[in-house]
Amino acid sequence: MKRKRVLSGLGALAFACLSAGVLAATGRKPPPTVSAAAPNTTREFTIAGFVEYYPFTETSHAEQTRGLAASGLNWIDLPLTYSNPGTTTANLNADTFDWDAFNTLSGELGVYFSMTTNNNSYSGAEIAKAVARAGDLDRCIAYYVKDEPSSAQIPAVADAFKQYRQADPGRFPYVNLFPNYAGASNLGGSYEDYARQWVAAAGADNLEYLYFDHYPFTQNAGSVRASYFSDVETIRKVAYENGKLKTGGYTQMGTWNGMREPTPDEARWSMNSLLAYGMKSISHFCWVAPAYVQPPAGEGMGNHVLTSTGAETARYAPMQRLNWQTRQLGPVLMSIDTAHAYHTGSAPSGTEALPKNFLLQPANAGDNLIFSLCYGKDGGLYLMLFSKELSGSKSYTVNADTSTGMTGLTWYKPDSFDVLPTPSAGLELPAPQEVPVPFSDGSFTVELQAGEMRLYRIEGGAEIKEDLKAPTISHKSGAYVGRQSVTMSAPDAGTEIYYTTDGSYPTYRSARYTAPISIGADGQTSFHTVRAIAIRGAEITEPAVSELIIADASVNAAQGKAAYFQTANGVPIGTETFNGSGTAGSVTDGAFDPFNAYGSADGKPGF
Repeated sequence: MKRKRVLSGLGALAFACLSAGVLAATGRKPPPTVSAAAPNTTREFTIAGFVEYYPFTETSHAEQTRGLAASGLNWIDLPLTYSNPGTTTANLNADTFDWDAFNTLSGELGVYFSMTTNNNSYSGAEIAKAVARAGDLDRCIAYYVKDEPSSAQIPAVADAFKQYRQADPGRFPYVNLFPNYAGASNLGGSYEDYARQWVAAAGADNLEYLYFDHYPFTQNAGSVRASYFSDVETIRKVAYENGKLKTGGYTQMGTWNGMREPTPDEARWSMNSLLAYGMKSISHFCWVAPAYVQPPAGEGMGNHVLTSTGAETARYAPMQRLNWQTRQLGPVLMSIDTAHAYHTGSAPSGTEALPKNFLLQPANAGDNLIFSLCYGKDGGLYLMLFSKELSGSKSYTVNADTSTGMTGLTWYKPDSFDVLPTPSAGLELPAPQEVPVPFSDGSFTVELQAGEMRLYRIEGGAEIKEDLKAPTISHKSGAYVGRQSVTMSAPDAGTEIYYTTDGSYPTYRSARYTAPISIGADGQTSFHTVRAIAIRGAEITEPAVSELIIADASVNAAQGKAAYFQTANGVPIGTETFNGSGTAGSVTDGAFDPFNAYGSADGKPGF
């Protein structure tokens, strides 16, 4: 039986009055403000749920939406998608859905939503229809474009993305990227190559979020997928080096083929591990379990936060509270940029180990923690401390180097939310309590649950001097077909990039990078060595180097042609993504393996 939590009008009034009284009594400082940055159409921390609805024969769409808002979700990213047990996860019709009524309800609940097309198509005609439907719906903030595009699909998806941006600059389109285990044929190279390809194709200035998924809990109980943190670090780094883009990620809230059902501790771990890397938006995969479809046609989805018929699981109440706590920390989280996520204990491959000279150190070098160093838009320093343990709780002692000028920490302590807020228009959560953490004898002690994250402000004006980093060149060394547009970026503020394309060592007298540079020419094969340095004052980095072979594009018969694929038994299918969803209209030189793609008997990909 599904359990319902209702906060009465009297309870809501008491909660509001208590919040105001606590703020007045404690004299808390307001959270740091979020500075405007393009495109910046959202300044709130957003939490969504991918599949958010179960069958409306159980509970109406409107009542389920109220339940989502009560659970702390403030972004309905797929309002038409619902679990349809016994068949597949289904979609309502975008053309007949009552968007005006949904917009009114969303305003009453203080939530936002995305506009989608029928069957998540991104044809020009469907994009135009979606933009027209969005119209003046004030709670509609985004357009869902594509889930997990392959490298070959990125040009077409980026084109659709830009069509949305151009047609409606006031709302943001968004795309969710593959994880690294999608394989080279989908990624087109390394995971970093793939992420940078998307940023370059869409344009960093156009991106509201760099969104991705990677699910950590395989059937190997008590462990995390070895490549998980490598992906999270890649997304953090690529975003940071492209103007400190906002990032978003998907949590793992359930079980499916090859993946275990998370415990409540692991569910908390999944969300907070993303926060520790600076994520500004979370989507739970999934809030409602997708319908179970037997492999190979489907992924064998099991329980998530709610089952596919709306029953609560053990993750429901804990994740409701964590959603509200995260939103309460949201103004601070949105005002900081995570420059490093340092691991203690065993640092996973592809991550940064805690430097020995960092201003905070665990007393026990084997402690399984992440120290995230964050720079505030207000000029301050911030720290997130995350426990990588998967179960239980543990006490940690952390030593502090007070010679750096650091005098203490201030912990942003969220409320327990034993009684959940009542969602409403204009709801303002109380600011988190600011708890001083002094250094007694140069250290402090903290008790952390498995997967818990604590957010601190570093007090005392400590300065951290970081080495100037070399620029990043969009194209790694290798062979490319046809003229290439090469971009460069420097992760450090106040730097200028100088480059050469003839292999010589660049100096401040070399060409200064101001815009993408064209390398090679169609109709000929040529060789180029691109070198780039970053300069800031008297500081000069080592050069970044990319050796490029530009092949003759005129003989590439595949380029720009319409794609047609079929399965091994001759059933026509589209160009599929990793989980079998979505198609692309054309490819250039992408790879597709019909023997490893799942399709149903009618040739349509399964969920």
